[in-house]
Amino acid sequence: MAFHTAIYTDVTRDESVDGEDGFNFQAISEGITGRERQAIRERMLHRISGQWPVERDEREHPPSCAFAVIDDGYYFSRGISTGTTNNGRRGNQLTQAAVTGAADDLQPHRPAQLYGAKRWALEKADGTVCEPWFAPLELDPAFEAEALLSALRNDPWMLQTLPAFLSMITDALAAHPKKTVLVHDDLDTVMRWIATGTLLISNSDALRLEYRAFVADPFRAQGHIIGTHPDLLQGSLAGAHVINLLDRTVTDIDLTPLSRKAAEWVSDLDAFDALEIIEIAQRWEPHLGAELAVSGAELVTGARTTISSREEWKLGVRIVEALAAAGLTDDLEIYVDELGDAVSMHQLSGEEDFRAAARAARFTMGAGLEALAEAVVLPTLSSLAEDTELQWSGIWARELSHSGDWAWPATAEPEQFTAPLTELLLGAPDEALPALFQVAQPLAATLSTQQLRPALDRAVDLIMRTPAVAAAGVGSWYEAAAIERGLMKSLVAASEHNDPGISGRYRRQLQEGTWDFLNPEAAGTLVPAAVQFESLRRAAQIARVPATERAEFIAGTPRLPGPENWRFALTGLTLPEHIAAFAIWIERVGITDSLDAVVFASLGPFLAQEPRNVKRRDAEAWEPLVEALQGTVPPQPHYQESGQRLTQFIADIPTARERAKEKSDAFMSIFKNRKED
Repeated sequence: MAFHTAIYTDVTRDESVDGEDGFNFQAISEGITGRERQAIRERMLHRISGQWPVERDEREHPPSCAFAVIDDGYYFSRGISTGTTNNGRRGNQLTQAAVTGAADDLQPHRPAQLYGAKRWALEKADGTVCEPWFAPLELDPAFEAEALLSALRNDPWMLQTLPAFLSMITDALAAHPKKTVLVHDDLDTVMRWIATGTLLISNSDALRLEYRAFVADPFRAQGHIIGTHPDLLQGSLAGAHVINLLDRTVTDIDLTPLSRKAAEWVSDLDAFDALEIIEIAQRWEPHLGAELAVSGAELVTGARTTISSREEWKLGVRIVEALAAAGLTDDLEIYVDELGDAVSMHQLSGEEDFRAAARAARFTMGAGLEALAEAVVLPTLSSLAEDTELQWSGIWARELSHSGDWAWPATAEPEQFTAPLTELLLGAPDEALPALFQVAQPLAATLSTQQLRPALDRAVDLIMRTPAVAAAGVGSWYEAAAIERGLMKSLVAASEHNDPGISGRYRRQLQEGTWDFLNPEAAGTLVPAAVQFESLRRAAQIARVPATERAEFIAGTPRLPGPENWRFALTGLTLPEHIAAFAIWIERVGITDSLDAVVFASLGPFLAQEPRNVKRRDAEAWEPLVEALQGTVPPQPHYQESGQRLTQFIADIPTARERAKEKSDAFMSIFKNRKED
């Protein structure tokens, strides 16, 4: 890539790019656009102060330079006063400008260093076409990073002032910026200061830090850092941060933590190491905060003095977690070895350690950094195994599986994880099992079900006692199918328990939907426990329906439970109040001996009554139930007999006419007896 360049000055018609005399572009490189030319006219030209004394030669007017970011383009310029114009007027100037739309063209330098590029000529071109500058640009040695930092280290006042200058730059780039003004009579000196400052901030900040020097009025000039010459200065600089490089005075400012540390690094480290550590800290500071960014930068560059393995580990996992959360995965990849060393040298203990380790592993796996995740997980498993009571295993596993999609690092052999994980599963407290089974699932192919049978049985017992631990289902657990089969078998047994308190509790849970997460269909029709549980669950679904709607629900439900679950399905229903529900149940499902006994415990006494004492509609209400009994297969003699008895019973019930005649006959009989008396 290349920089487009241009020369702007007073020109004749023959000299002008546009064929017009006056102030205009004298030369431009191929590819420079009209928009770029307009931006140069508006923002980048050398300005001659109106306060410059008439008696002084204009060519002595201080030179200028500028850097601005305009419409995603990077614009640079330098300018000088050249005396009089072609028509003899004062105020001629020449500005040379360079612009690129690619930040990579500036590399490996910062924008302010390009003031020292050797391509600056500050003179008219031979024709109307000037050459582009091809990147990377060669610099004057004085503007190379090593020379700038060497000059800084060799000047105690500069080194002492550096934290204030860097804090001023931070303030100048803030949401509500305050300008920084540098006062000196030499533009090269001002620009070396600005170039030095931009070396010690992040590259992204350096790319947006605009500067301009020399100007007469710093407050009207656009830019974050303004250089001004004493001969041009007008009025007070109150309201700006000011460093007077001639008087060596600095206005007060609260120093940022990073600025203090940067000064230490510049003083103590060689140029390359100082720039590296400062760049890292500056890049991380917005995401990690100043303290963690500083410590982290020292850790990954080897500049940190280790206090203890615990502190080093704690710092390592904090950095891993913070960088991953911020999406800075490139940095995690770059420093995977350094961070891996930091997080593998400490024996973990306590809830805080294991939570932090789990988060770090989860975030690094989420970022695709499996080698770093392995460096976190393996020593964590080792530390968990050293905990004789395994009290932290559940906390660690719950944090690890927090997002629900944990996968073990493929950079290690699965066997490295299965042995310690098996030990955890067999020895962990019951409440830790759900989370441990969830993180174990991805290793199902290498774990031994036979070896882990005691843990699986404990998981079933735990869920039976506390269904809430599996309310979301066990589908993501290791051996989920085996656990579900165990649960279904246990639930069937519990619902049929001889102790009414036990059976009642589990039937209530089934009726309330507590166990709806179980999927008997997935277990298959060949698993007896699944078949029995499915019948039980369908009975529970019927039992949820209000009593007045139960008969209709049974009639409209395509798949019904087995007849053995009649008592559960018809919970809360009695005879003869709910004859319709019992009738449709017998018709669609069938009857058992126990249901037979209940039915005839009500039907028998009813049929034993004197027909004349029974209302016809009450007797006819039994007809659907008796018809259902008569339709059962194989036919039962007492069901047929009951039908015949009910038919005869209804026939024997007097009609309303017969009852009226009986009353009339009784009345007439009484009247006749009185008359005879």
